[in-house]
Amino acid sequence: MRIMVCPEEESILMSSMVETLARLHGQTMTERSEYDFDALRLDWFRLQTLTSVNKAPLRSDIVLGNLVSICQSISSFPILSAWDHTFVPREYLVAHLEDLFMKRVFAMMRYNMETHDIARPSEVLARIQSYMSALRTLELYVTIDMTRVLTAVLLQETQMLDSKGEATLASTYTAWYTNTLLKRVAVGGVCYSVSRKCFVSKAIMPFKAEEYTDITGEYTNIRV
Repeated sequence: MRIMVCPEEESILMSSMVETLARLHGQTMTERSEYDFDALRLDWFRLQTLTSVNKAPLRSDIVLGNLVSICQSISSFPILSAWDHTFVPREYLVAHLEDLFMKRVFAMMRYNMETHDIARPSEVLARIQSYMSALRTLELYVTIDMTRVLTAVLLQETQMLDSKGEATLASTYTAWYTNTLLKRVAVGGVCYSVSRKCFVSKAIMPFKAEEYTDITGEYTNIRV
């Protein structure tokens, strides 16, 4: 069976994963040994690589299509048993969804450590909301608590480090406002405008201070 909801390479991988899950369902093993899930994991990682942020502009649709196919397979085979080993695909999916969402959220800042370019908080919020809406559609295909998944990741992004010890939205924006924007204020490149109620750029700069310090932006920053 070939799943044709995505390009050829992804279709082959998705078909391989579904067929592997189908073979596992109700499988009887003649020897006392655990089933080797390495092939299934390898297909999953290959799929993630093919749909990485460096690929086609339609990557979000491709990723969603792949996830939908996986969810449909999980609904058909909620529990897989091989001798005395039980594998729950739903739990495996949830763990990877959390990891995927965490990576995507951080990437949405588009932060460049060399040039210090960074997206406005309001832009990041819009991207996060759009991505969350897409992920929530998975609940139509498999019984998973996406609210818990999304909340767990977003709560980590309010801390200085996430569960893996990596930088978060909070720590990155805190460092940027402190080390980049406020330094411009100190040297006179940025001043506060009483009428506009925000900081504004006085000279040519890589970014406009007013776009990062206006009232709407500040409110958005708190929400993010």
